[in-house]
Amino acid sequence: MSLCDVEVVVADTNAARDLHYALRYQVFCVETGFEDASRFPDKQEKDEYDENAIPFLVRCRDNGDWLATARLILPGDGSLPIERYCNVPRHTIPFDQMAELSRLLISTEVRRGRFSFRRRQIPESALRARSRDKRPQRLQTARILRDLIRAMAAFGLDRGIPHAAFFITPALARILGRMQIDLTTIGDAVRHRGLRFPFISRATQVYDALTRVAERDGGVSTYPYSMFSESSAVVSARPSDEFEHRQYGT
Repeated sequence: MSLCDVEVVVADTNAARDLHYALRYQVFCVETGFEDASRFPDKQEKDEYDENAIPFLVRCRDNGDWLATARLILPGDGSLPIERYCNVPRHTIPFDQMAELSRLLISTEVRRGRFSFRRRQIPESALRARSRDKRPQRLQTARILRDLIRAMAAFGLDRGIPHAAFFITPALARILGRMQIDLTTIGDAVRHRGLRFPFISRATQVYDALTRVAERDGGVSTYPYSMFSESSAVVSARPSDEFEHRQYGT
């Protein structure tokens, strides 16, 4: 499988934000049942944190299909999810200087190798071959995570936010660790949509680590402005007809 050249998009239009909420509804209400679908008759999963959050989307440059989404909850008057669900001593953590990565979703079509970046249909024989070799989809997933989290770190740094918070599964923590992101545990693991750990990182360290990974992989952009595009500047962007997901973050 040839890897897709991905583009990170800030959802700065109503249409892009609606797509972000719709993808969350598909995962958290339809696929996992973590949220009650009856609470969202418009099929857009939202909560109180969205008023102070910036949604991000990831699309494939080859065909415009959406591959992932996440949001960055900015520090404000209210608490972050990591404060709400974890027993974190507030006086020891700079929550007013921290943005939390949240609602991170990646297409399971990408992870399972069933997504073709050039064509919608893949021969069954090719699918069987891919199922034996997990390296391409793992590389694609890593590339999406690398570019998405790097863009979110750059976005926060542009706004003078020095710390990043992660309330994530052990699987994602291992992936970020392999990318040399320094994760500092700030509380005990809790059961919230599975087992999750609260971490804090310096945003500059997150950005620098993922930049080194991008340089190693042969693809890097100049900090900060080329980290992401605005959805209003993306022409003829459309979601996939079929978008399956796997959820990692809160």
